[in-house]
Amino acid sequence: MAGDNEIIAIPVDLKQKFAALGSSEMALKKACEIWEGMDAELQVAAGNDDETARSIKKEAKNLNSNITGMLDSLSKLFNLTTEKGQQAADNHDKQSDYNSQSANSIETGN
Repeated sequence: MAGDNEIIAIPVDLKQKFAALGSSEMALKKACEIWEGMDAELQVAAGNDDETARSIKKEAKNLNSNITGMLDSLSKLFNLTTEKGQQAADNHDKQSDYNSQSANSIETGN
């Protein structure tokens, strides 16, 4: 049967690779802050003089809240992936240690 003899290789630096996602989370948070600042600048630049200004502000409000929500969701996803990935790496290391100890005890009879 296909896959019976396949070996799953877990990188030794798996935990560090998941930790690196934390910098992506921080970059997304920074992008959200920049975007929110641009929104404030757009609101001021649009002015208050006419219907066009009100229309620009209305469209920007809808668009900006969607973009802010997307950036926030991505940031949370990276955070969750970082945390859960590091936990998975820890669990793998613990299981690997346990398996090694078990195999050694069988070999030595202890």
